[in-house]
Amino acid sequence: MLKKLIPLLCVLAFTLPLFAAEVPAEEELEEMTLEALLAFNTDVQKGDFTDFQATMAKKAQEQLSMEKLNASFHEFVENKINFASIKNLEPDFETTEIDKDGILIVKGTYPTTPVILQFRLRFLQEEGEWKLFGINVDTKQDSPDAPQAQKKEVD
Repeated sequence: MLKKLIPLLCVLAFTLPLFAAEVPAEEELEEMTLEALLAFNTDVQKGDFTDFQATMAKKAQEQLSMEKLNASFHEFVENKINFASIKNLEPDFETTEIDKDGILIVKGTYPTTPVILQFRLRFLQEEGEWKLFGINVDTKQDSPDAPQAQKKEVD
């Protein structure tokens, strides 16, 4: 029995990488990015990250308490950072790759003004769907009248 099982295990070991996740098409990446960032922005406006946390992967929900989310992004709320205008813009992707742990990393910018929105999102495949696992948002001052720059991350 064991002699029959060993060749099967060898075949599985060589074929499993063939089924590894692939980076989604650009259109899907744009949709995933926009959805994640707008959900985050909506909760920044409310000053409550409950709905945003619920959109994340289960593993992220377990690791990121509401206290950690509130502490990480309190400056966005206090400074009334609002980047809802990204819904009318196209992102410029710098990096779209899957790391050795199977995490999809999507990094880029939206050409918002007066503040440029930089983002680094991490997605985890969960039940066949990419779910947000980590977020890094950085607003970079583009003009002297822009709000104070903010950079926050939760992973």
